Amino acid sequence: MNRAIPKHRFMRQEGMALATSLILLVVLAALALGGIKWAAQDISRTKDYTKSRKAVYLAEAGIHRAVSYFNYDGSGNSPGEVSNGFDDEVDGSNWPAGTFTNISLGGGTYTVTIADNNDNDGNTADDVDNTVVLTATGTADGISKTIEVVLTRTLYKGNHAIATDGDLTVSGNPSVTGSSGSAHSNADLTLSGSPSISQSATASGTYTAGGSPTVGGATASGAPVESIPVPTISDYKSLSEYVLGADGVVRDGAGTTIHNTSTDDNFRTGVGPCGSHNKGWGYDAGPPVEWDLGDSCGFPGNYYIEGNVSISGAGSAGSPFEITVIAEGHIVTSGGPELTNRKLASDPVEIQNIFMMAGTDIDMGGNPTNAIEGMIYAGEQIEFSGNPTINGFVLAADASATDSRVTANLLSGNPNINYNGGGVAPFLSNKVTILSWQET
Repeated sequence: MNRAIPKHRFMRQEGMALATSLILLVVLAALALGGIKWAAQDISRTKDYTKSRKAVYLAEAGIHRAVSYFNYDGSGNSPGEVSNGFDDEVDGSNWPAGTFTNISLGGGTYTVTIADNNDNDGNTADDVDNTVVLTATGTADGISKTIEVVLTRTLYKGNHAIATDGDLTVSGNPSVTGSSGSAHSNADLTLSGSPSISQSATASGTYTAGGSPTVGGATASGAPVESIPVPTISDYKSLSEYVLGADGVVRDGAGTTIHNTSTDDNFRTGVGPCGSHNKGWGYDAGPPVEWDLGDSCGFPGNYYIEGNVSISGAGSAGSPFEITVIAEGHIVTSGGPELTNRKLASDPVEIQNIFMMAGTDIDMGGNPTNAIEGMIYAGEQIEFSGNPTINGFVLAADASATDSRVTANLLSGNPNINYNGGGVAPFLSNKVTILSWQET
């Protein structure tokens, strides 16, 4: 027997389905609204993040621009403003605010400021540890972000017994010895004759060997270019015991007059064996200005010369003349001067390492028997002949040739350069280095 299903049961099931559907719709609507809300917030957060990253990138651009300012000049040559240190930037006298304040870039701006770090000298306008702090603020779409960077300028350390920025020719019978007895040119290196190099011989340009050279290490063309600083020679005037002036007046490093050649044309001790028949330092007004030393009657010391220098005789094998020479022009040695590096305990070790430093050329000839210690630096070119022995390292920066005394870097004759590494130069690197970088 078939029974009829009550009509109210269908109505109850249909009502439950409708209620369930409505509940599901409400839940889905709530989820949809929540999703829309969160999506809107996420879009907003993404926009804010994008804006903040844009501001950070603008700050980074400012930092890179400041680093370039220190490392390179307006023509893209090194060194840049770091060549004379950070002092004139931290005191504001040489910080180009117009170059680093509210600079527009990519729809935003950046501003970079410089300050002395905490070097415990009590003077925020005087940098004593070659370290400063750059603060760059980037602003985009109303959001600003700041990056703080610590910059330092490290002391230069010699890597080779001889290194030149221009072409270098090693000919004759010179020897380059020691655990760092290598030769490097940032241009071309040419060996001829019978030179002996105990370590490597490399060139950033082309390495060429002829004759019968002996090289104990690697030889290579296309080697990486190595930094050779270009110091400001005048920075060392105040460190000298004697300043031989272009006007013929001898002063100390503080500028106090010691001797005037207008009343006595030579600067000498004037006692004992250095009587009137010997001259000590002689002055020639030129042009060009030149001071020359023909005997040992000048005072031993650290000398700064406003002009050229010629040394033809001084000291003896048993008693070398104690001297350090820093000249704005060229330095020439000839004959047989017996010299040794002047070292004062009161000077920092990097200053003690100087033997010769010339703003232009160095032409070292003669046949001394005494070994010379220290660094020899030429702002332009350098030439060795004769048979000097140098326990140290040699650098030629090959700056623009303003002096024709030496026209090409040449190591000839029978000199010996012996270098065992570790020599710290009396000047700083011509590049700045980033020590730390943080977003603040």
